[in-house]
Amino acid sequence: MAQLAAGAFEVEVDESERERIAALARLLGEGGRATLTMPEGKRMELPAALHQLVARGAAELSLGRRVALVASAAELTPNQAAKLLGVSRPFLVRLLDDETIPSRRLESSRHRRVRLEDLLAFDQQRQARRAGINQIIDEALDAGATY
Repeated sequence: MAQLAAGAFEVEVDESERERIAALARLLGEGGRATLTMPEGKRMELPAALHQLVARGAAELSLGRRVALVASAAELTPNQAAKLLGVSRPFLVRLLDDETIPSRRLESSRHRRVRLEDLLAFDQQRQARRAGINQIIDEALDAGATY
């Protein structure tokens, strides 16, 4: 497990554990609730939110993908933010400069931090715009428009 930033961790599965994780992902995906048994025998049912988190994480890890767990209040560097959005760092910096995505400067520094919540809100808006554009294109094509 690698720490990405304060409140952010990334996990990559060892290939030897992938099949066991895949079996766990299948079990967790069947519905119901999972129960955690501690070494001393104490048992506790996983709350629904944690069950969902473990199930989704296991599914991704079983496919050989890395999984990152990031608290929504986490702050990321511009490099981390650009990587998360899948854009170049210079493009992200332009979004920060024009305040499309809010950021804060570190005290007595030129370095900045971006809140994960702000990145996720921007990404949702970006996806909604893309969906709207795709819908307009589909409707135009259905109406017989050519380009």
